[in-house]
Amino acid sequence: MRQLHKLFMSIPEQINILRRRGLICLLGFSWGFGCGWAYLVIICGV
Repeated sequence: MRQLHKLFMSIPEQINILRRRGLICLLGFSWGFGCGWAYLVIICGV
């Protein structure tokens, strides 16, 4: 019973960790995509 309570207490913490990780991945992906797009534009433009 005690372990179950501990599990429920750690759920918000897990969600916060996942959200932070997801945000980092999303930022990294969008940044990489933006750089890749700019790179293509530069190569095709020249």
